[in-house]
Amino acid sequence: MRRLDRHKMRSSSRRERGAALVTSLLCMTLLYALGLALLLSTTTDTLISNSYRASEEAFFAADAGVAIGRRAIQKAFAEQVALIASGKAAVYDRDEQILPDSASAPNADFFRAVAERADQIANDETRSALPNASRFKIELVSLEGGPTTAPVRNPRNGLESYAYVYELRSTGRSALGARAEVVERGELRTSLTASVSVSRIPFSKYGTFFDKGNPEGDLVLVSGTFTGPVHTNSHFRFSSRNNVVFRGRVTQADDFIEYDGAQTAIPEKGTRGI
Repeated sequence: MRRLDRHKMRSSSRRERGAALVTSLLCMTLLYALGLALLLSTTTDTLISNSYRASEEAFFAADAGVAIGRRAIQKAFAEQVALIASGKAAVYDRDEQILPDSASAPNADFFRAVAERADQIANDETRSALPNASRFKIELVSLEGGPTTAPVRNPRNGLESYAYVYELRSTGRSALGARAEVVERGELRTSLTASVSVSRIPFSKYGTFFDKGNPEGDLVLVSGTFTGPVHTNSHFRFSSRNNVVFRGRVTQADDFIEYDGAQTAIPEKGTRGI
């Protein structure tokens, strides 16, 4: 009896030790799975946080670029108008309107000059790079518009009002490579006063002055030399058979001359007989 009881006790002890080992393995597996899940969760949260921060940096860079782009367009527009007013840039149409309209002249020098100057101001290296290593790029997508009313002109001055609608795109990029875009549409308005200045030169300042000349007749300038300024308030008539020499400034009211009985453009260089 004693031997049998001892054998039973030994078998029971062995079974208990085996159950404890399985329980320990199960607990370790469960703890490992929980640790791995916690690690993955933490890593995912970190990645999401970094991605969100990069996206925010890109967006705020683009938003900052819009404000700078807006001021750049305003400054470029004002500078170009000032250049036209000072005579350093050409007027679109001296007789009709000072600034162009995008409907009839979409490729006018005015629009090109404003776009190039705005790009130069907004995308300057020291201005487009932000302290957190993010950057922005400004693009003037379009600039359209023209006179809001028919220009008013009289012999002395005129009043012209213009409105232009612009669209700019600001692209922001973070240091981690995230990208965001912000688009703004706005309007530029200006009113211009066109003045006409008349300079009067007395007859005594001219070496020779032809009053009307003979534009309706058949008289031409005969051979000879004119010394000093020469002017006519119509146009000159020349013949290739005569030799006319001017030794001073030559001006006339019309934008053409008559040469051998036919109207022709004013020559930039000497022509036979002139």
